[in-house]
Amino acid sequence: MKEFESKVDVLESKYGYRKELEELKKNVQELENQKLTLEKNPDKARHLLEGKCESDLKQELQKLDDEKRQLRGQLLDKEKQVKALNLQQEKTKQETQVLRKRNAAQMTRLKRQLKEVTSRNRQWNEQASQLEKGIAELKKKLQDDH
Repeated sequence: MKEFESKVDVLESKYGYRKELEELKKNVQELENQKLTLEKNPDKARHLLEGKCESDLKQELQKLDDEKRQLRGQLLDKEKQVKALNLQQEKTKQETQVLRKRNAAQMTRLKRQLKEVTSRNRQWNEQASQLEKGIAELKKKLQDDH
C-alpha cells in the first residue's frame, strides 16, 4: 500500500495542479494564522478596519525617506572626504619622492666632497712625510758637515 501511495505522490507531483494546490493550502494556513492574531489583538483589527494602519505606514515611510536622504547626504560628505584624503595622500607621495631625490643628490655631493677631502688629506700627509724626510736628511747633512 505504501508503494502505491508513493508512486501516486510521484506521479501527482509531476503535474502543476499539485503544486498550485500546495501553495493554496499554505496561503489558507497563513490567512488563518493572521485571523487568529487579529482575533487575539482587537486593537490591531480596529486599526486595520479604520485605515489607521495606512496613515501609520505613510508616516513610517516618510521617516524612512527622510533617513534615506540624510544617509545619502552623509555618504556624499564621506565621499568628498575620501577624495580629499586621496588627493592629500598623492600630494604627500609626490613630496616624499621629491625629498628622496633631493636627499640622494645631496648624498652624492657629500660623498664626492668626502672623496676630495680624503684625497687632499692623503696628499698633504704624503707631502708632510716627504718634508719630514727632507728635514731629517738636511739635519743629517748638517751634522755630518760639522
